[in-house]
Amino acid sequence: MLDIYLHIAISIVSLVLVIQGLEYSMLQKAWSKEGVWSWQILASDYQSLPDVLQKFLNHLMQDKIYYWLCWAQAFIAMLNISLHSTALSGLLFLFLLIHIIRWRGFYNGGSDAMTMLVLVVCIFADLFKNHEGLQKGIFLYLAIQAILSYFIAGIVKAKNPQWWNGKALQQILLYSNYSVPASVKKLAMNSKISKMSSVLIIIFELSFPLAAINMKTAAFYCAAAVVFHIFNFYALGLNRFTFAWMASYPAIFFLASRAY
Repeated sequence: MLDIYLHIAISIVSLVLVIQGLEYSMLQKAWSKEGVWSWQILASDYQSLPDVLQKFLNHLMQDKIYYWLCWAQAFIAMLNISLHSTALSGLLFLFLLIHIIRWRGFYNGGSDAMTMLVLVVCIFADLFKNHEGLQKGIFLYLAIQAILSYFIAGIVKAKNPQWWNGKALQQILLYSNYSVPASVKKLAMNSKISKMSSVLIIIFELSFPLAAINMKTAAFYCAAAVVFHIFNFYALGLNRFTFAWMASYPAIFFLASRAY
């Protein structure tokens, strides 16, 4: 049973890494020598490193080399969707480390952090496949972290009165730097809809631990979460968040199945 859940998780996280590699390659104008995120600017953070490491990084982060590294990541991730190789997953982990150095941390915040978590869990679950108890424990750790990611977000919102009255949601949708569709802005301008939506989001996130009760509640909460992330994708363009969190759902189903 665990092998099936692990197989699905690896497939989805590999898909995330295909998208990530393609996105970075298409951002070349922004991170090239003339761009706002050029390595010549960001490399100043690594001046304290030994000269050998600085030279290595400067070579690795050359525009052409980094560009082809992005495409290599997308290709290897596509292979990993069908092959599910621990070696390929390890290579993808190295690509993520390169991106962390290149962007001085996670470029896309939470989605990149969740991608890293799922990938690392899948790698260690593969490495300890001959130790069933340890393998299950590693996968359950992912389930707990995924559930907490929603629950803690709910706690943060619940502490803010601006979320209960809908004003925080309105500010995000009406005044953010994202290209929010006009249809979404129109809905956000309705204070009643914004308030109701905000309250539902808080209740949903705070109650997310109920997903661990059984397979039915897991299916309900994960399906609702997919809808939630798809809306964020449509409204804010947060596409990788959808797939990054979906990659963690097999662990939630495994927890809910009581297969451990």
